[in-house]
Amino acid sequence: MPGDRTCRCGGLRAVRQVRTVTAHILVLWDTPNDPEAFDRHYHEVHIPLARRLPKVRRYALGCGVTPVRGDRSYYCVAEHKWDSMPLPLAR
Repeated sequence: MPGDRTCRCGGLRAVRQVRTVTAHILVLWDTPNDPEAFDRHYHEVHIPLARRLPKVRRYALGCGVTPVRGDRSYYCVAEHKWDSMPLPLAR
């Protein structure tokens, strides 16, 4: 019958579906007042702390970054990426 949405699964049990997403954090910094102090703190303190974050898959840092569009540039851009984390599908 057209429009009939009755399940014809042959008595199979429904399984809860799970989807995964990858978590990303992107951080953009303007030029600091004291670039030398910023660089020293970032490399001596921040990067070692970031590497200790649980299950970080990737950490990337780029400095002197020029955007593809627009006239705004950033002093540094950092990206943290985590493996997929399970999230239940919306019902």
